[in-house]
Amino acid sequence: MTLSEHFSYAEFTRSDTALRLGLTNDLPCELLHNAKATAAMLERIREFLGCPMAITSGYRCLELNQAIKSKDTSDHVQALAADFVVPGREVFDVAQMLAPMVKKLFIGQLLYEFSWIHVGVPVPENPNNRILTVQPWGYSIGVTNVS
Repeated sequence: MTLSEHFSYAEFTRSDTALRLGLTNDLPCELLHNAKATAAMLERIREFLGCPMAITSGYRCLELNQAIKSKDTSDHVQALAADFVVPGREVFDVAQMLAPMVKKLFIGQLLYEFSWIHVGVPVPENPNNRILTVQPWGYSIGVTNVS
């Protein structure tokens, strides 16, 4: 099954951690609409960048999310977020390109997480949380070098 032209159900739900732990990471039917909205956001990003992207984490069932020590409130659990990389491009450079485009591309949240980029559909209530860099000590506003 495809979620959009370039993103499949299989890649959106694939997880090496789930496989290793014997967890089923199937997307519940009631979250299919959310997954398609996330895939549509990824399509807009892909078109803007002009090249393929690789999803490193899409939907995560609650058990998988807890196994990787993420918050239960993560947008991944609702199929409203994805982490990705762009093969052959530096993650920091891609994040810098996307940061000024979040509104135009309808990206709710952009997080530069050093090894990947996290994008979410929902727009955070606090505008300062829309574009962040994950630092060893917490978060910094915008896309900044990791210290």
